[in-house]
Amino acid sequence: MALRSSGSQATLKCGSHAAEVWAMPYRSDSPAQHSALPLDAQASDKSYAMAVVLSAVFGFVGVQHFYLGRWLEGLLDVGLSIGWVAGFALGEPVIAIGLLLLDIGHSFVVTIMLLTGSFRDGDGLLVCYPGQKLKHPMEALHHGR
Repeated sequence: MALRSSGSQATLKCGSHAAEVWAMPYRSDSPAQHSALPLDAQASDKSYAMAVVLSAVFGFVGVQHFYLGRWLEGLLDVGLSIGWVAGFALGEPVIAIGLLLLDIGHSFVVTIMLLTGSFRDGDGLLVCYPGQKLKHPMEALHHGR
């Protein structure tokens, strides 16, 4: 994430896309200032397009979670995939269908959250869609987030 200031507005760089917010009392040349920003005002450096494509194509296996640094959720998805494949292989279609539906539902929810810009990477930073506006840092502080 990069911060550029011009006049009364500053631009927070959201991956390869910019989001504008009002000027903030932080120095852009200070490396520590970015960690002082609330998470609602910070953007992930992970590629939005890559995350969405991985989620849409390989979501049932959890590849997008590994890309975004969410290892436990990725392992959960891999476990669900192994579970429903094993269920069908062992002749337990009820368990297999239940795990498959759970896996598909989880993948669908994650993909929608990515598309709407409300999904966070493993560091808790938003994976932003192109042109997504981030919350003003002072507004996030006042709301206790």
